[in-house]
Amino acid sequence: MMPKIFRLGAVALMAMAFAALLMPSVGAASPTLPISPTNWVPVAFAAVLLVIAVSAFVYAFSGLTNSWYAKAWAQNQVYQGVFSLVLLIIFIYFVYTFFINPVTAFNNAGLVPGYGAGQYNCQNTNTIFTLSACDMYTFNQNAFNVMITVGALSYIAGLSPGISVQLNTLPNDPGVDVKASLIDVVPIEEEQLIVSAFLGLFFALVLNQVQSLLVGGALLWLSLFLTIGLVARCFGVTRTFGGSMIAFGLGLGFVYPVLISLTYGFINVGSGPVSVANNVAQIVPLLVTAFFAVLSGQFGFGGTLILLNSDFIRQLAYVIAGLTFIPFLNFTILDAFIRDFSRAIGNQVDFMSLLGGLL
Repeated sequence: MMPKIFRLGAVALMAMAFAALLMPSVGAASPTLPISPTNWVPVAFAAVLLVIAVSAFVYAFSGLTNSWYAKAWAQNQVYQGVFSLVLLIIFIYFVYTFFINPVTAFNNAGLVPGYGAGQYNCQNTNTIFTLSACDMYTFNQNAFNVMITVGALSYIAGLSPGISVQLNTLPNDPGVDVKASLIDVVPIEEEQLIVSAFLGLFFALVLNQVQSLLVGGALLWLSLFLTIGLVARCFGVTRTFGGSMIAFGLGLGFVYPVLISLTYGFINVGSGPVSVANNVAQIVPLLVTAFFAVLSGQFGFGGTLILLNSDFIRQLAYVIAGLTFIPFLNFTILDAFIRDFSRAIGNQVDFMSLLGGLL
């Protein structure tokens, strides 16, 4: 049984030597990564050699003690070490797949906004990282414009004058005066509701910047966490930690940008460009028309549909969905991926718990 571990080690060394021959061509495959995993390959090689040496010693010692567990442990360490090194080489060699231009496929599905010269045009992006960052930027701009529109409406509502009518004498009764007044055209309760909506949008928009930070650093998370994880897996004592880092790297660095491009691409295309001037110019005449229709008793269901079918209400609905339901959906999917993948190759980690503790 003694030669078995050495045969296994010899095969592992041959695989490592073959991988070393590929390194000159492999190293040029990832020039755009912020942290190049190619620089860590010598460390991974040294780690695997150390693991093979320790495993051979443990395997030889297990023959003296007749320990089946020690033999199985030694063989598993060699397998896992070489497998981790192979994963690192595969990641370096196929890293170009993360930079394939997805715009054509997403555009065919109607998920790439292009608003013209006045807005950021996501048609010019060329990777999933730039596309997701563009989608996030475009949505934040639209949400900010909707918030400014609501703020402008609250300001206009606060400036709306009251109506006062006074008739000093009646024709048939000279000693009687008649007065009628409306303190404010827009009731104070409605003004407070608009102000509350403005504050709610502002708070949600601030929280949404967490997504902007995660998407903006997606390429860094991918290269950093995945490199740390693949190298850490080469060491026996840090193998489970390395698996968790790989799960974080793939989740935050690739899965999350894909989710952002899908969900916020749909939101941005559906809402269209949001302009404060256009929204105010549309809403004020509608409110004036609705006010006089209410006074005349002719507003009815048709007038309600006119207000609800306005572009601003549609855009407001998309923005509210993008600030509430969509982040919850994205984080839930991301958390499920990280939990399941980290449990499969390392220690299970809970992304939502970590994010909640950070916030």
